[in-house]
Amino acid sequence: MMKKLMSFVLLGLLLILAAGCGGSSEEEKNSSPKAMETFSLAGVEGTIDGEDIEVTVPYGTNVTDSAATFTYTGAKVVVGEAEQESGVTTNDFTNSVLYTVVGDDNSTKDYTVKVTIAPSSDKAITSFSLAGANGTINGQTIAVKLPSDTNVTNLAATFTTTGTEVKVGDVVQISGQTLNNFTNPVVYTVTAADASTQIYTVTVTLETVIQKATAIRVSISPDNTGTVVPYGVFCARSKSFVATVTVTDPDGNTIVDWEWLDTDRSGTVKSRGTGTTTITEINGTKKISLSPPFYTAHKITFKATADDGVTGSFTTPEIA
Repeated sequence: MMKKLMSFVLLGLLLILAAGCGGSSEEEKNSSPKAMETFSLAGVEGTIDGEDIEVTVPYGTNVTDSAATFTYTGAKVVVGEAEQESGVTTNDFTNSVLYTVVGDDNSTKDYTVKVTIAPSSDKAITSFSLAGANGTINGQTIAVKLPSDTNVTNLAATFTTTGTEVKVGDVVQISGQTLNNFTNPVVYTVTAADASTQIYTVTVTLETVIQKATAIRVSISPDNTGTVVPYGVFCARSKSFVATVTVTDPDGNTIVDWEWLDTDRSGTVKSRGTGTTTITEINGTKKISLSPPFYTAHKITFKATADDGVTGSFTTPEIA
């Protein structure tokens, strides 16, 4: 009899427990719907995984005062005690933010929103100089002009960049310290924070130094009588002659202009002109052959102007 009584007691307890469990499950099943359906920030759609929401926004996005855009099922959405309006209410997403979706029956479901800022893709060289000379940056090419006597085989570039690292080959470059040989173009590779890269080709040219015409000498070819006239002596019988004007210019400047002046003893210019010109070059020396009509020969001055704008001249001795 006692055993039957104990059996009934145990059965009753099991039925009570079963009823209690069934009631809790039914309550959960019948609670109001509440879910975050979509969530975006700064135009970037977030990924909803269970009760976690992750959003990666572009580099430079201000996450300290941003309004999320979202859709949900339920009565409202709150952060703390502040009710959220999609696209309007701002929050600081520097750290994770807890969004709570409230159902019509005041039941709740929490979502943890984590925002990550993407690394920068900036990878530009914004300034570049060598030996104190600023380079010209045009797209991905950099041109630097240096004095003609610069030793370009061992120079350190000074530069600024928006990237995280600059290399030449496998060598990390330190502005103002790392040496390179710029005899030929040098390729610089800039790496951004997001690991993307950009190359710049640096070309160095040396300035061309234009030397000045250093001297002008006059030599006389045979006069109209066929007699060889010594240097510095003019035959009074000559009404005209051909003079070869030699311009000593070791660096080979182009002679762009010349003239002759015929002056008397008082220095008065009696005649001037440019005559007929033929330019020849022998062993690097330029010669100009002139055929001026010297009808009143007294003193003849020959002038030649080089392409650097400098004029050299020679005046013959006085002629009777």
